[in-house]
Amino acid sequence: MDTIIKTQIIDLIHREVIPAIGCTEPIAVALAAAKAAEVLGRKPEKIEVYLSANILKNAMGVGIPGTGMVGLPIAIALGSIIGKSAYGLEVLKDLTPEGLKEGKEMVCKKCIGIDLKENVDKLCSILCSSPISANIFFLTSCISITLNDYNDSLFGSGNTNCSSLLIPEGRIFKRL
Repeated sequence: MDTIIKTQIIDLIHREVIPAIGCTEPIAVALAAAKAAEVLGRKPEKIEVYLSANILKNAMGVGIPGTGMVGLPIAIALGSIIGKSAYGLEVLKDLTPEGLKEGKEMVCKKCIGIDLKENVDKLCSILCSSPISANIFFLTSCISITLNDYNDSLFGSGNTNCSSLLIPEGRIFKRL
């Protein structure tokens, strides 16, 4: 193979391939859940997730590495409990047996709701709540998160601070 072509292929791989633990869709949702919990500053008591049909169909039956389980509930629970958004799509790399146990308990408590969001292409919206705050994230690519931070009660009308986060280091995964 020509050296120039080989170099171009390697450069393309470095630009477009981002390490991930597991299938991209559930891990991307776990990433959004991790960021929501980080901003919330505590483990959420309730999580509502609204997904596009595309993300939903690609994530529901997928195994989550290290868990022996499939699907979004465990990915969301672990993202909110042990996930670190700074890790990008390797958000669950710090999984321990204790963290897995806590994640399974969260799933069993049925405090995670997952619903379809109609008429959107690529969307994940997550609402995490505690008694005092709620956070909503919109995931438009696997690692691009827009944050709306509501500093009031879940049903209040407090001030809204919006910011965009690109994880990691401004690189955006091109497609789901």
